Amino acid sequence: MPANPHVAGLLAILASLLLCNPGAHAQQCAPADIVLETQAGIDAFQSVHGPCTQVTGDLQVGGIIGSSDISSLAGLSGLAAVGGELLISETFDLASLAGLEALQSVGGNMHVFHNFGLLDIDALAALTTVGGDFSLFANPELLDVDGLATLQSTGGFMAISDLHAISNVDALSSLQEVGSHLLIVFNPHLESISGLSSVTRVGGSLIILLNDALPALDGLAALQHVGLGATINRNAILADVHGLSSLRHVGNDLTVEDNPSLGNCLGLVPLLDATDHGAPGPGQLPIPDLGGEARFHGNGPGCNSIYQVLGLDPPPVPVPAHSRWSALLQILLLLYVAHLALRRMQ
Repeated sequence: MPANPHVAGLLAILASLLLCNPGAHAQQCAPADIVLETQAGIDAFQSVHGPCTQVTGDLQVGGIIGSSDISSLAGLSGLAAVGGELLISETFDLASLAGLEALQSVGGNMHVFHNFGLLDIDALAALTTVGGDFSLFANPELLDVDGLATLQSTGGFMAISDLHAISNVDALSSLQEVGSHLLIVFNPHLESISGLSSVTRVGGSLIILLNDALPALDGLAALQHVGLGATINRNAILADVHGLSSLRHVGNDLTVEDNPSLGNCLGLVPLLDATDHGAPGPGQLPIPDLGGEARFHGNGPGCNSIYQVLGLDPPPVPVPAHSRWSALLQILLLLYVAHLALRRMQ
């Protein structure tokens, strides 16, 4: 029976789509969740779990409390996607992530932490999305984040924390949105966050804490929306917050405390003035763009109250009612004593 030309045409179209769609050829690793705690496990990855390009569940690389002997991820070459969580942790001898050059997406959380010999993450250059949380935490020798140049978004929080050697996050210039919290915490040699210049929205809290070498927040010039609170605390040489001048929505408290060099908070005026940029914003007059309280303390002169920030005179301190009554009673008592004295003199 002659082939139906319509069916033949449809099959041709499907075939062309399959050939053009690399995801259609993804070979799934088995089992869904994989734990690789040794170098031997890494080296045998494709022969034991593949050949494959996609881990559908979680992939854990590393041991427990620095016990792993892993020094190379070359055995993971060809891996393009992790559907669940990717953990790379607790290594001493892993100097790079070479072997992950094909990795484009992680569906769940991705955490790279406690890798005490890790110098670079350049192999992550193809990574564009992380569906959950992303953290670089306690990798003390990591020199930069250059491997994250194509990362555009995280579904959960993003944490750059406890990285003692990095001086900038320039490679994050493609990052536009953080689904939950953005944490820049305890990076003692971080001098610039200009790499965050494309971030317009943080779904959770913004926390910039204990960055002793950070002089300014210019990298946040595009940030307009913080879903929860914003905390700028204990940054030793932070001198101004001009980088927050585009911020028009903070859903909870704003806390700016213990930044001893911070003497210019004019960048916060648009957020704290009486103009409702959100129409409606998260708060009420007189600060409609702020959903909670504004707390200022322990900063340089000019940044220790909302009145200083806005250039307003603080309201007069009301005299408590009990103080007024106390003063009145003292006057009456004095009058009574004077009255008794006059009677005795007569």
